[in-house]
Amino acid sequence: MMRGALFAATLALASCGDAPEPPPPAPEAEPAAPPLEVALPTRPPPPAASAADALPSPELDGTGSAIGAWRIEAGAAIFGGDAEDMRIRLACDRPSRSIAITRSAAPADAANLRLVTQSAAVTLPVTVSDQMAEARIGSDDSFIRALADERGRLGIRIDEGETLAVEVEPALRTMLDRCRRPG
Repeated sequence: MMRGALFAATLALASCGDAPEPPPPAPEAEPAAPPLEVALPTRPPPPAASAADALPSPELDGTGSAIGAWRIEAGAAIFGGDAEDMRIRLACDRPSRSIAITRSAAPADAANLRLVTQSAAVTLPVTVSDQMAEARIGSDDSFIRALADERGRLGIRIDEGETLAVEVEPALRTMLDRCRRPG
């Protein structure tokens, strides 16, 4: 029995010893730094459109081009015959940095002039005098920039009337480019 007591005492002493220490906790990982944002080179945004917005131009679909040609006269691009037969006139007003757009055959109560190309369109308020509707647009407007680059057609209509479509020819582009140049 002594042996049993000795064995029990040894066992008790052995169990009273220091227990092995658990391994230290793993250090907490530092939160990962957010990924660096890499700025890619970009062009500056285009100037805000003042009166124009780029869009498709269904107004030109199925519309034939008017017969005639553009000519330059006193700083204006004119489509049609002489002053009596003028259909469209775009005149540069350098002091106000604007272009006056005139369309013939306007009803007295006309309110808007709609201009469309294959890539841009604009609707402008008009004043009417002697059956001529006149609207003004800044010479640096996004629509004028699009028109100066146009290689197709320009459509112009008064309110919900019929669209008059004309070819955009070099004479018109030349007048627009000259008007857009400073000084």
